[in-house]
Amino acid sequence: MRIVNMGSSLTTVKTDILCFFQSEETRSKIASLEQQVACLEDELSEARLVASKVKTELISEKSAWEVKLSEMQSKVNEVSFVGKLRNSSRKRPRRERVC
Repeated sequence: MRIVNMGSSLTTVKTDILCFFQSEETRSKIASLEQQVACLEDELSEARLVASKVKTELISEKSAWEVKLSEMQSKVNEVSFVGKLRNSSRKRPRRERVC
């Protein structure tokens, strides 16, 4: 009967040791995963910052092109207007001079 008790005590000790190592292993995994999460959060934050800068640059470039397009459209309108003025003056019938 003593051997059985001793065996069961040994089994209990083995189980306690196994639980200790498993919990240490679990703690180690948790710590590792927490570190990975922190690293990924930093990367995400940096990626968001880069995306924000790129978006700002894109908006700025778009605005510059819109201004350029507007300027060019104004020039086209001006040239078209001048052309219409010239054509309208050519289409008028000439008055005959009476001397």
